[in-house]
Amino acid sequence: MSETKSQQRSFRLTTSTTQLIDRIADRQPRSRNDLVERMLAEAVRLEDHPIISFRTGGNGTRRACVAGSRLDVLDVVATFLASGRDRTTTIEHFVHVPERHVIAALDYYADFTEELDAALAERRVRDDDIAGTLRRRDEVHG
Repeated sequence: MSETKSQQRSFRLTTSTTQLIDRIADRQPRSRNDLVERMLAEAVRLEDHPIISFRTGGNGTRRACVAGSRLDVLDVVATFLASGRDRTTTIEHFVHVPERHVIAALDYYADFTEELDAALAERRVRDDDIAGTLRRRDEVHG
């Protein structure tokens, strides 16, 4: 959901919806426009992917997860790509997860491949940075 190009649209919202948005916006450092854009983008995605939900991670970014679980869609995608894009192997890897949940994550990936590939690339950079920091600390502390 990192698209930068936008279009001007006008929507009428009820007073109660506006108040809810204002209450949430007052607790966050982002603009009301950014907040409504995120909320609307997630709601539209939920129409096609009802088993997917969105959660704020520790670093403040939103991530797609399988609803009702702690399973991050990126974890399913990473496993899928590591398996050579083998759905059966990916489903078997997540033995503790209902098959329909793994398939839902893969379906979400099919619709948002470019976005999730970019998120995986960012994750790899972070992981590499962390690994480098840990190696340097090990070298210093022996």
